[in-house]
Amino acid sequence: MTGDGRRLATPRRPGAVALRPSARPGGGQRRMTEALLVLENIRKRFGQREVLHDVSLTVRRGERVALLGHNGAGKSTLLRVATGLLAADGGLAIIGGLPAAAGHREAKMLVGYLPDVPPLYEALTPAEYLEYVAALWNIPSRVATERAAGYLKQYQLWEARHTWIQNLSKGMRQKVGLISVFLREPPLLLLDEPFSGLDAEAAELTVQLLRTWGDDRAVIVASHDVELVERLAERAVVLRQGRMVADFPVRRGRLATDLRQFAQGAAEVGP
Repeated sequence: MTGDGRRLATPRRPGAVALRPSARPGGGQRRMTEALLVLENIRKRFGQREVLHDVSLTVRRGERVALLGHNGAGKSTLLRVATGLLAADGGLAIIGGLPAAAGHREAKMLVGYLPDVPPLYEALTPAEYLEYVAALWNIPSRVATERAAGYLKQYQLWEARHTWIQNLSKGMRQKVGLISVFLREPPLLLLDEPFSGLDAEAAELTVQLLRTWGDDRAVIVASHDVELVERLAERAVVLRQGRMVADFPVRRGRLATDLRQFAQGAAEVGP
């Protein structure tokens, strides 16, 4: 639903092919329940400050997980450790059975990561930047062109595709960043504040795209927007001062209340 009351049609990922579970190569229930990400007793310090303390998390194919917590809780650091961009001081981060921090290209190919500020090249246009991303990840030219055009149109950036990124608004830059991650269609998406700067229609589009990302893929979203997260995620993980203090299923219409009660200690939210 957009801000003016119009309902968005369920979007389809450009260039995507819908497959029934039984038709997936090597398919079946076992593939759908494979762990894409395993974090075991992750610890991280910056100087004397302990940012992550023995955080363990397993995310399986088909899961959509919300990573919640106040500023400074450790959400962004945990995502960076999960991608292998930041080495942990202790513990293991495993992507698709491969160590994340060991520089395995196979592991990197499984992950699409968007930090809270998209790492865009301001001297390029959106079309040029997406072409660069496609070349970097060896996406076939025809496939990349089709996907990029589809996403640019869905996010209403088609008319701005030849505008320098430095001249785009914050929201438009955020859209380009999201498209650059979606373009690869990786099995595991790690998104840090993906709704930042987006208007209501673009935010709703992003929710719908992530909800239909696929039963054999997984999504982890760190966000402070409880309303959007509630419509997207099926599972909530809460960090507090670097520790994982809760992991529970998202109840529609109840997430804000559950979080408030948990914070106040008025009720225990279990798995």
